[in-house]
Amino acid sequence: LVFTDGSKWSAVSYATGSVASVDGSSVSSKAPDCQAVEKKPMTVWYKAPSSWKTVKASYRVYSSPEQAGSAAMSEACDGWWKMTIDDTKGARVKVAFTDGKSWDSNGNKSYWASGSSMAVAGGQVIAGVMPNCAVAAKQ
Repeated sequence: LVFTDGSKWSAVSYATGSVASVDGSSVSSKAPDCQAVEKKPMTVWYKAPSSWKTVKASYRVYSSPEQAGSAAMSEACDGWWKMTIDDTKGARVKVAFTDGKSWDSNGNKSYWASGSSMAVAGGQVIAGVMPNCAVAAKQ
């Protein structure tokens, strides 16, 4: 097998079979034992002003690499809206909210939390909780 980093070529011995893995200068016919990295999602809950008919969250995850995005939130219950960030890698997250006309950005400081969830209401943020939404059984 021959490899290049774009400037230098490196030739290593070859392996037989349908799989070849290279680690430094050693070659193996066995696939590497890669451990899956567990994702760490965060559910963001927001108690919007009653005049808001839609809510969008803009966020930044301070992981390596950093990620930023925005997502429409879905109505959950009792005036609460929610969305989930797929993977925060356990890092701190900052979030601001908009209805497309007005912003709630905590006085331009945003709302900060880490963990599996954050709930924002009335200018306060609490990490690791979710609203007490009653589940109604279908009649």
